[in-house]
Amino acid sequence: MQQLVISAHFQGQADAPSGEPPTTDPSATSVSILVDGPLEVTDASYENHVVFTGPSIRQGERAVSIFAGSTSRTWVSPGLPRQKRYGN
Repeated sequence: MQQLVISAHFQGQADAPSGEPPTTDPSATSVSILVDGPLEVTDASYENHVVFTGPSIRQGERAVSIFAGSTSRTWVSPGLPRQKRYGN
């Protein structure tokens, strides 16, 4: 298996969390992309489903896709990394 390193700048959107528990579905597509590897990647995108379970804890699912010509590949992660909110 060959290694493929991708660096992408994404531009995305997300509605404010709503409901109980609060949820949102942020997504983005690549604005620019750099690839170090044997594949010419033309585009990348991601979609998340996020459930806020407390002031600093979130759970959800992430799907990341890359596109190279007519070929695409999607990876789905069953969880999101936990992050702490800093400040107020």
